[in-house]
Amino acid sequence: MKGDLGSEGEETIDGGILPPRSCIIGNDNPVSDVVRVLIRFYFPKAHVIYDPTCGDENYQFSSWIYQKAYQKRYVYIASDIKRSKFTQFLADVFHIPLRDESVDVIVYDPPYVPYSREDDRGEKYDISYTRSPLKVKSFYSEKVMYELWRVTRIGIIIKCADFYYPQNTDNFYAIIPLIWQDVTKYFRVVAIHVYRYFYRTSLLYQHRLRYIVKRYRRPVMVHTYYVIAYKKDRK
Repeated sequence: MKGDLGSEGEETIDGGILPPRSCIIGNDNPVSDVVRVLIRFYFPKAHVIYDPTCGDENYQFSSWIYQKAYQKRYVYIASDIKRSKFTQFLADVFHIPLRDESVDVIVYDPPYVPYSREDDRGEKYDISYTRSPLKVKSFYSEKVMYELWRVTRIGIIIKCADFYYPQNTDNFYAIIPLIWQDVTKYFRVVAIHVYRYFYRTSLLYQHRLRYIVKRYRRPVMVHTYYVIAYKKDRK
């Protein structure tokens, strides 16, 4: 399925930025393009970007943030709880060692589903582990939102997703209602973009899980969301 972002962050004749689509779905809209466009559109004056959950592969930034054109525009700060080639320091989101309002925008991509690959053997041996829905919710808790609110000057982009738990059931968790109260205590939500990128393994994934839909009336895959929010003044 060919995708359409609706914008590549281009400026219009009057100096505005073309808006991205509210629903971004397709084969050719990788997460790096989505994040880049969302930052350009919603945070046009941002200079310092903080990525507190960059991970080992840094899918959201590694393909573009180090290009010369963007290095002139942005200062990129990355951390995580494990060291990688992208991390500048180690930190968890419950205690961020940065000064108040020291960055312009935060792109927050926590472990947003209750099942995950454990390490690089996971792909080869199908090793995985699970965390409870309460653990997933804790990554969006009031304590985390406060830390993100404290550090950012303008706002935040939050990645999250609906999920089924246990995985092979029809027990559905809608993530937005679960996190809404804690997010909106510190941020004013201005947009939610639905995102679904079809990886090369999507068809294989659907084939492996085809027995689920024989037992339960549910889709095999769910959607991911990018929540765009501006910092509230709580002084």
